[in-house]
Amino acid sequence: VRIMNDEGNTSLEEIEDYSTVVYKTFKSEEDCYAFYNAYAGFKGFSIRKDDVRVDRDTNKAKDTGI
Repeated sequence: VRIMNDEGNTSLEEIEDYSTVVYKTFKSEEDCYAFYNAYAGFKGFSIRKDDVRVDRDTNKAKDTGI
């Protein structure tokens, strides 16, 4: 993964921010959602949490058509 700002450069702050977010672990799914929802709002985007349907025969996620 390459991290670049608008000028095509990478700052130490951007690398630290990326590492902090990517390697973060949580005690629960709710804690994870709360963190990433707040982070997304701070960075100017949003997140969405959906249910996943699993095919009982294959034990794989079904295509929801989205």
